[in-house]
Amino acid sequence: MTQKLTLLFNEARLSGLVDSLDDLHTAISEGRTRQVTSLTDAELTGWLYELVYLATEAISEISHQQQQSEAAPLQVVPKSEAS
Repeated sequence: MTQKLTLLFNEARLSGLVDSLDDLHTAISEGRTRQVTSLTDAELTGWLYELVYLATEAISEISHQQQQSEAAPLQVVPKSEAS
């Protein structure tokens, strides 16, 4: 079975996410929360904490992977001679 690689996250999609969060922030700061969501304050806060957690974890994983790739120097392996 052949798997098809699908690009899930590109600059446009991440920009859309940032724009949505920015719009939400603007509405909340202007006192229009009820106009933009039917979630309770507790539900909305829970979702926002989840987003922050996931973003923080993703950043941590990227940093960890970068450190691992920098810490693994290439080694020259001697060529085995045929008998």
